[in-house]
Amino acid sequence: QTPVSSTEIKRCQRQLYNDYIFSTESAGQLAGLYGYYSTIATAEAAYSYPLEIQKLTANDVMQLAQRYLYPHRYAITILNSIA
Repeated sequence: QTPVSSTEIKRCQRQLYNDYIFSTESAGQLAGLYGYYSTIATAEAAYSYPLEIQKLTANDVMQLAQRYLYPHRYAITILNSIA
């Protein structure tokens, strides 16, 4: 299996980081974020999320894919226009 390229890892890290930053612009968004993290872990985990994203390596992604993604358990959806 071919590992994810460093270029692709960096692109995904940047996208996740930007999504995180732009989802915390308002007080309501921050409250929602802290509530979410308080439910699944601790509110402090919200602060470490961007740092954890930056730590991910191609090897980490490969290990997670092997653990959670199974080739015999996928579905393909094809959307065709009616016209």
